[in-house]
Amino acid sequence: MKSPLHFTIFSLAVTSAFAADQPPSEKITYEDQIKPVLENKCFSCHNPDKKKGDLDLTSFAALMSGGGGGAVVDPCNGAGSKMVTTTRKKEEPFMPPEGSPLPDKDIELLEKWINGGVLETKSSLAKIHQA
Repeated sequence: MKSPLHFTIFSLAVTSAFAADQPPSEKITYEDQIKPVLENKCFSCHNPDKKKGDLDLTSFAALMSGGGGGAVVDPCNGAGSKMVTTTRKKEEPFMPPEGSPLPDKDIELLEKWINGGVLETKSSLAKIHQA
């Protein structure tokens, strides 16, 4: 009978071999995917000149600073991040307050970005959830 340690090592080897066959997942970054989504729908109100809710989304640093209500992203917790809950109309203030809502595919992209550690660029290190 094989030891539990042998089984664990074997499992890790199989998992690693399987992972090596998978294409690396594309990194979702603020600069490449998120900024264009926000620019299309959010920058008109959340910019350095207007800063509705004391929130500027036009730069990664400003977004990470949050607004008058605190942080809008909670790294690795997309579903619980204010940026997602307000655009899904689960938490007020609903975003956007007027006009057509953000398409589901864009909200899903925001959530994936947050779950992936809110990367600014492809060379950024993922941030972790702050308890």
